[in-house]
Amino acid sequence: MDLSEEEAEDGERRWEHWKLLSNLKTTVEGLLSTNNPNVWSRYGGLQRLHKDMNNILGHGLRHEQTYYKQKDYWRFVWCVRYLCPHLARHVEQFSQLEPVSNSGVQCFGEGYKAERWLLHSLQGHILSAQLKPLLQHKTNTQKYYNGNSPFAYMWVFPGVCV
Repeated sequence: MDLSEEEAEDGERRWEHWKLLSNLKTTVEGLLSTNNPNVWSRYGGLQRLHKDMNNILGHGLRHEQTYYKQKDYWRFVWCVRYLCPHLARHVEQFSQLEPVSNSGVQCFGEGYKAERWLLHSLQGHILSAQLKPLLQHKTNTQKYYNGNSPFAYMWVFPGVCV
C-alpha cells in the first residue's frame, strides 16, 4: 500500500469517526434544547441516544467480535466487572438474558445483552461511569477494538461519555 492509499484510508476513517460523533452531538444538543424534563419518552430521546451510542460502541470492533454482520461489544462491556468491581452489578444483571426472537430470526453472539445494558445504562445515567474504566484501560480496549475504532483515539473519550 502506498502513501496516497494510506492517506485516503486515514481520511475515510476520520470522516467515519466525525460522522459518528456528530450524530451523537446533534442528538444531545437537540435533547438539551427542548426545555422539557421528559425528553426520554416525549421526543424519542432515549431511542435516538441509544442508537447513536450503539453505533459508536459497535464501530471498529475486531473481526472476532462480529457475528454474521451483527456487532457484539458485550465481551468488552463484561470486562467492567474486573476493571471496576463496584460496577459489576450493572453488567451482571444482563448475563442471563435470553434473546427475544423476531419472527424466527436466529440471534448470533450476545449483542442483545450489550444493547439492553446500554439502554439500562442510559436510563440510569450511569453509562459514563461504566465506560470510563473500560476505555481508560488501553490494553483491554485494544483487545476488542482495532485501530479503526473511535476509541483508538483518546480525544474521542470525553465526547462519548454522555
